[in-house]
Amino acid sequence: MIVTLLFLSFFVFMAVGIPIGFAMAFAATSLILGVTTPLAIVFQKMVSGVDSFPLLALPLFVTAGILMHHGGISNKMFGVINCLIGHVTGGLAIVMSLSIVVNLARKSSK
Repeated sequence: MIVTLLFLSFFVFMAVGIPIGFAMAFAATSLILGVTTPLAIVFQKMVSGVDSFPLLALPLFVTAGILMHHGGISNKMFGVINCLIGHVTGGLAIVMSLSIVVNLARKSSK
């Protein structure tokens, strides 16, 4: 019943012409305000739902990529790879395959 109410309110907000992001936020807010569960429990369940390391890995990976780009290390890494493998057709696929093999060999030797 709660999921049906969530989707129904989302589609109503979309039909009115509200942008998707705001429609999702308004639907979630209306659902939170509409349930009889105390708000402290609702927020505790929301926080425990997103408290996981795999969910945290994605924004940190993107942040690392942005820092590498602004620091200039990514250009240097691609320059080295281009010098070593740039003349070979499919060089990027070869580098990826070799990096997987090297990582697997390193893990098995530990």
